Amino acid sequence: MSISSRKIFYQRQLSPKFQEIYDLKTSNLGHWWLTLVYKYIVSHLKAMPFIYILPLSGVAAFLLYLILGQLVVKLVTLLQHGF
Repeated sequence: MSISSRKIFYQRQLSPKFQEIYDLKTSNLGHWWLTLVYKYIVSHLKAMPFIYILPLSGVAAFLLYLILGQLVVKLVTLLQHGF
């Protein structure tokens, strides 16, 4: 088998597989309201993820510190020394 015939063979064999991989179904969460909220959130996260993720992670860390107190500090210290 020559190189060009192998290339054509693999192209014919793999082309339908690539179409299966890249053919994504629409997101449906079962209820129209959940799907609407999901698409709204995902569209903003795709455009500017750090504007939303950084403040939320800061608020989550602060709430964990308020709830668990010194346990969070000890856990972070342990993880820093472990890694």
